[in-house]
Amino acid sequence: MIAHNHAEEHGKHAIFMALCCLIPIIGIAILAASGVVGSWAYYALVLLCPLGHFVMMSRMNRKVEVHQEIEKRRG
Repeated sequence: MIAHNHAEEHGKHAIFMALCCLIPIIGIAILAASGVVGSWAYYALVLLCPLGHFVMMSRMNRKVEVHQEIEKRRG
């Protein structure tokens, strides 16, 4: 059961990571194709990827801390 949860979490992580990278790339491509140049949206889309990774890492660290606390209480 633990392996299943780990595999499931890894799959969610991979999907979230792909979305965090693909959404800005697609957005920049749309802005470039539509002729929008020098827009603040370029900067927002570029910063979206690191921001998404920051959120993902903070959620992952929170889950690790909770898991460690549960293991401490058991043993």
